[in-house]
Amino acid sequence: MVKLLEMQESLIDVFTGYACTIPIFINKPEGKKWFIQNYLNYMITYDEKYDHVVSDYFYSDFTYNSAINFYQPENIVNFPYSCYSAPTSMICNIIEFIKQIINSGFYVCLYVNLKYLSKYCLKEDLIHEIFIYGYDDNQQLIYSSGYMQRKKYSLYTHTYNEFVMSYEKRNVNSPMHIYFDTQRISYFKYKDNFEYNFELSKFVDTLKEYLSISTDYKSIKRYICYTNEKSNEKITYGIESIKVLIKYLQNINEKQTIDLRQIYFLYNHKINMKFKMEYLMDIQYIMDKSILENYQEIIHDSKICLNYCIKYTIKPKKEYIVKMILYLKEIYIKEKNVLLKVIELLEKS
Repeated sequence: MVKLLEMQESLIDVFTGYACTIPIFINKPEGKKWFIQNYLNYMITYDEKYDHVVSDYFYSDFTYNSAINFYQPENIVNFPYSCYSAPTSMICNIIEFIKQIINSGFYVCLYVNLKYLSKYCLKEDLIHEIFIYGYDDNQQLIYSSGYMQRKKYSLYTHTYNEFVMSYEKRNVNSPMHIYFDTQRISYFKYKDNFEYNFELSKFVDTLKEYLSISTDYKSIKRYICYTNEKSNEKITYGIESIKVLIKYLQNINEKQTIDLRQIYFLYNHKINMKFKMEYLMDIQYIMDKSILENYQEIIHDSKICLNYCIKYTIKPKKEYIVKMILYLKEIYIKEKNVLLKVIELLEKS
C-alpha cells in the first residue's frame, strides 16, 4: 500500500516547526487568514558581544509563544491544526504506528538520529526532528522532509530499515539531544471546523509594533517574559532586529562562521510579508500595486544578502560582510518606508 498526504513548499522554512506545519493549512481559507494575522512580528535574542543571535516569531494573540509550541499539544495557541502526541514507550513497532497515523490523515513529527539516514551523509550522531507525510509498502520507503547541511528544507525518502535504525539510535549523546523530548511523537491534522476572524485593526497594531511605533503594552510584557536576569541575553523585536544582525556581522572575523539561518530567516520574512500584502490587495484593503513592487525589491535585496552569506560560509572574505551590511541597511530603510505607507492606507480603509 502507498499513502502520501499533501505536502507543499512552505513560505517559512528556516525552522522545522514552521516548514512542516504551515503547508497543512496555508491553502485553506480560514487557515490562510490565521497565517496572515500571525507570523508577522518577530524577536531576535543576542548576547552582549553580538556573537550569537537567534530569531523567532511571535503570535499576534499572545505575548510569549515561539516555535517550540509546534510540538506541544497542550499549548495555548489556537493553531489551525489539531496536535496530539504519544509516548514512545507505548509504541512497539514504529513503522506500523506511522502507517496507522498517516492512514488517519495525520502528519507525523518525531526525533531520529540523522547519522543512520543515508541521505544525510553524516559520520557523527545528530539528533533532530523529521516530518513524515507518507509511506510506500511496495518500495519499503518513508516519505519525509527535513534539512541537510547547506541545503534548503526539502523532501526525502528513507528505507524502512534505516529509518528504524535512526529511530532506535535517537537517545545517544548528541549536540542537539539535550534540547528535545525524544520520548514523544507528535502528529498533526488540519481542523476541518477551524474558523478565524481576520481583524484589520489587530493587523495594523502588529505592523506598528513591528516598526516600534506602537504604544501597545505587549512589548513590555514580552520583554519580561523573555528576559532572564541570570542570562546575558538581550532581546530586540521587529524591524530593529536588522540592526542587531548588522552589529552581529560587524563583529564577525574571518575565523568565525556565520549562522546562515539568521540571514535566511530575514529572507523568509520578506517573502512572508509580500504574501500578506498580496492578501490585503485580494480583499481590497489596499489597492496600490507599488506596495508589491516595493516588497519585491526588498526580497531581491534580501536574496543578494543571503547569497553573500552563503559565499562567506564557503570562503570567508571581509568584502562579503561589507556587502551584507550595506544590503541590510537598505532593507531596513525600504521596508520601514513601505510599511509606514501600508499603515496609512489601512487606517483609511
